Amino acid sequence: MTERGIELSLIIPTLNEEENIATLLPRIHQLMSGVSPQHEIIVVDGGSKDRTRDIARELGGRVLVQSEPGYGGALAEGFRAAWGRYILTMGADLAHDPDFGRRMWDARGEAQIIVASRYMDGGSMDAPWVRRVLSRVLNSVFGKGLSLPIKDLSVASVSMTLRPSEVYISIVPISTSLKRFSSSASVRDGG
Repeated sequence: MTERGIELSLIIPTLNEEENIATLLPRIHQLMSGVSPQHEIIVVDGGSKDRTRDIARELGGRVLVQSEPGYGGALAEGFRAAWGRYILTMGADLAHDPDFGRRMWDARGEAQIIVASRYMDGGSMDAPWVRRVLSRVLNSVFGKGLSLPIKDLSVASVSMTLRPSEVYISIVPISTSLKRFSSSASVRDGG
């Protein structure tokens, strides 16, 4: 645990996500109270014109107004602000049931970076075929170009430690659905 007593920081980039944040944050608090009672939720907002920031604050999120451009900029700002020993990133679009966060938390001792992947045994992606093909092609190109052993570079869910030593990567399968919290979503341990 860190000097502030935070074990887990969850970073959620947002842009006009008031409805999703209103659903997501209570689910995360409920899940995390059983997983890591010492947690924080950091909402990095990219300029929402709706009530995303207000709702996030009302529901216990620490809200940062994004100053760096893009999704990567939002994550970088969240990483710098995080007080937790462990960090979990999550999309605000409700494409994944936040319960997968428990799997990632349980796997935290296996590696310093844990990536939720749709492209391994036990993972899946419920999306139109064009989006699935495009995702596979882009992930393959970027993975080879960056020489990374990760097949799913575009997934929003990554867990990592902040320990500055050699990094070991573990991949955990995840099912994604364009339906909100699909009951068919399943996450199983994987290598």
